[in-house]
Amino acid sequence: MTADSFYNLISGPTIDLFLMFLKVYIQNLRGSDFNKIAALINDTPIAVKLIGELDSDSKNNIKRSSYFLGMAKNVEGKELVLKKLDTNDNLVFENCAAYLARVNYQEAAFEILRVADKFSFLNRAIIISIFLEFEPTVCKLLADRFWRESLNNKINFVIIFRMFKYQEAAPAVLEYFSKIRDDEFISESIKYFEEVEYFKAANALKIYLQHDSLDIKIGAIKALTKLGAKNLDEILYELINNNEWNVQLAAANCMYDYSDKSKARLFSMAESGSENLEAAIARMIISERGIKEV
Repeated sequence: MTADSFYNLISGPTIDLFLMFLKVYIQNLRGSDFNKIAALINDTPIAVKLIGELDSDSKNNIKRSSYFLGMAKNVEGKELVLKKLDTNDNLVFENCAAYLARVNYQEAAFEILRVADKFSFLNRAIIISIFLEFEPTVCKLLADRFWRESLNNKINFVIIFRMFKYQEAAPAVLEYFSKIRDDEFISESIKYFEEVEYFKAANALKIYLQHDSLDIKIGAIKALTKLGAKNLDEILYELINNNEWNVQLAAANCMYDYSDKSKARLFSMAESGSENLEAAIARMIISERGIKEV
């Protein structure tokens, strides 16, 4: 059955019913299955109907049309959707922004950020999820604007860079990382440096091994170990004797991975016969890691 012959079987309210059921599973389709469903939207008058609805004053029509056209990656409605983006309705905004990202209309990226600032309650995760719908090339656009953006957007950008594994932004992030003292920015930057394995960040990370925030301290331990920073053996040994359980666990795991010297020292602690907490943690980590390696 062709797309047109399928469309001839449905009309009016039947199309609405079809789209209602389609929404349940279109997000899970991939490959040829997705292409077939996208064709049922793009290659039939269904697309014409949806594009027409974008020009209406109905918020429900705009939300539905931008959603399905975006899922089908239909670029024909992008200018109409862009006009509807600046709204006071957060759901209209989210659907329009997601559409623009899904069709990779990168010219709209900063308009999305501008309008998002109107919604003080908008979850950071929503903005991140929207930008992850773009092609990875959007990262260069964000990196070029990194210094001009608010701290909130800088944090968003760092998360996006990490999710896309975009190392090219690392020098700009590191420069700001060395100046800012915002815990959330620091934490996300550490995760980013670890993910993209940016070795030049190692020295800047070391100062956070003594940070008040456990999450930042643990993140720094893990990142420095993955980056293979020099002279960590003694630092990790000191941290396994820290008075924070989570820090001790992170340090023990890192001793197992960092070097032959630190791993041997961990085994020595485990085999010492001591009943102190550090020895118990060493035995636990060695046992867990041994099971995973079998």
